[in-house]
Amino acid sequence: MIEIKHMRIRILLILLMVSSLGYAQRRRVKVAPKITTTIADVDSLIRLYKFEEASPLLQTLTEQAEKKKEPTDELEQKAEKIRIGANMLSATAKVVFIDSFVVNKSDILSVIKLDNSNGKLDYWKNVFEPNSRIGKNIQMTTTYTNDFRDKLFYCYPDSAGHAKLYCRYMIDSKWSAPEALGLGDEDSEEAYPYVLSDGLTLYYSSCNEESLGGYDIYVTRYNTDTKKYLKPENMGMPYNSLYNDYMMVIDEADNLGWLVSDRYQPEGKVCIYLFIPNETRNVYDMDTPEDQLRRLAMIHDIAASQSDSKNETLAARQRYKGLLASLKKNTELKEEFTFHVYNGVVYHSFDEFKSSKAKQYAVNWKELNFKRSAIMTELARNRKKLSSDSSLRPTIVKQENALEQLDDTIKEIEWNIRYEEQSKLNINNK
Repeated sequence: MIEIKHMRIRILLILLMVSSLGYAQRRRVKVAPKITTTIADVDSLIRLYKFEEASPLLQTLTEQAEKKKEPTDELEQKAEKIRIGANMLSATAKVVFIDSFVVNKSDILSVIKLDNSNGKLDYWKNVFEPNSRIGKNIQMTTTYTNDFRDKLFYCYPDSAGHAKLYCRYMIDSKWSAPEALGLGDEDSEEAYPYVLSDGLTLYYSSCNEESLGGYDIYVTRYNTDTKKYLKPENMGMPYNSLYNDYMMVIDEADNLGWLVSDRYQPEGKVCIYLFIPNETRNVYDMDTPEDQLRRLAMIHDIAASQSDSKNETLAARQRYKGLLASLKKNTELKEEFTFHVYNGVVYHSFDEFKSSKAKQYAVNWKELNFKRSAIMTELARNRKKLSSDSSLRPTIVKQENALEQLDDTIKEIEWNIRYEEQSKLNINNK
C-alpha cells in the first residue's frame, strides 16, 4: 500500500510539473513583445509609392491617437496625401523619357531649348526690377512671352504674399496693367507659366491642398466665351511626385517636352527630364506589375519608359539634335545684322552697343525681324494656295494683320534703340 501511495505522489508531481511548464509557456506567449506601428513606417511606405500598404497602418495610428485623445491633424493630412497618391498611381500616364540633365535650380533655361516660334522663356529677375516685396523664391522663377511678344505671363506676390500668376498685354508699345489669372484658392502658390501655340493652353506649377508634393504641374485652358480659365487639372504621375515639380514646357513643332523637378536631388539642384509629349493621355494597363508601375511613376529608370518605343525614342533624339543645331545656327546669325545708329555709325553685333537699354531693345528688334520673316514666308505660301483652297482666306487676313502690327512695333523699337544709344553717346546733346 505504501508503494502504491508513493507512486501516486510521483505521478501527481509529474502532472504538476507538466502543468507548470504549460502555464509558463502560456505566460511567455502573453508577454511576447508587441509589434508597434510608427509614423516613420508610414512615411517609408509613402516614399516607395506603396500607398495601399501605408493606408491601414496610418488608420491604426489614427485610432490609437483618438483613443488617447491626441491631435490627429497631421495624420489626417497624410491620409489625404495617401489618397491622392493612390489615385495618381492607378492612372499613371505612359510617357517616353529620352534623357535627363541635373543643373542648379537657377540655371534651368540653360537646358530648355526653344525656337522663337514657341515664344520666349526668361528669368523673372531679367524682366522685372526686384523690390523689398520680392523674395528669392520668386526672382528664381521664369516668365513666358508669346511668339508675337504681346503677352507676358509671370508670377508676383498678392496682398497676402502668395505668388499668383498674372498676364500683361503689349498695347501701343507699352505693357498694360497686370491682370490676375485667378487659377487657385487664396492660399495657393503659383509659378513657372508656359503657354502652347494656341495661346489658350497654360501649364504651370502650384502648391496647394490638392498637390501630392510641394509644387505640382497643372494644366488649364482659357475659355474665350467666359474670358476665364477653366478649372486647372493636376497632370498626375509621372509628371508629379512627392517632391517639387516646377515646370513643364512643350515644343510642339519638334514634339519634345521638358519637365523640371527636384525629385531625388540635393538642395539647390533640379533634374530636367526630356520626354516625348502625347496628344492624348494614355495610361498603363491594369495588368502592369505593381513594382514596375511604381518605378515608372517615379521616373526611377528612364530606359524602362522606352522599352516598347525604341524607334520613337531614336526619332526623338534625332529631332533634339536637329533642334540644337538649328538654334546654334540661329544664334550665330543673330550676331550678324546691320543697324544704322546715327549718320554713318552702323552696328553689326550686340556687343557694339554702349547702352544696356539699347542692347535689350536690339535683341527684341532682331527677334521680331526673324518672326516677321517667318510670317512673310508662310503668307506667301498661303497666297499661292488660295486659288485652290478658299478656307485659307481667314488665315491670310490674320497673317496680314500680324505683319502690320509687327511693322509698327519694329519701327517703335528702332526709334527706342536710336534714342537710347544716341543718348549714351551724347549725340542727342550735340
